Amino acid sequence: MLGLLPVLRRLPRRLDRITTLLERGTLTTGVRLLADERDRQFVRNMVGRAVLALLGAAFGIISVMLIGVHGGPLFRPSAAGTGGTSLFHVFGYVGLFFSLVLILRVIIAITREGI
Repeated sequence: MLGLLPVLRRLPRRLDRITTLLERGTLTTGVRLLADERDRQFVRNMVGRAVLALLGAAFGIISVMLIGVHGGPLFRPSAAGTGGTSLFHVFGYVGLFFSLVLILRVIIAITREGI
């Protein structure tokens, strides 16, 4: 109780100051966003995951478009000379693999640490 005595003595003066500022309409507060290191780390993690997810999605979309392209240079011509595997298809499948890896990395990071 004796420890609270100085606080209780200043309380009426502080309440008077607060009510005066309220009457004038000049009461302000200061808030610092991301002042805590844990908040900054959380935002960094979320931005990193969002970037990886967007890159994975972009690789996936571009890869599907490459797989859908007919023609183009041949990666491995067939023995009969009638066709073969298009280089665009090879790039498309490799891109799909990288897309899968990026998106799985984001999913694993989310499930390990939680959101």
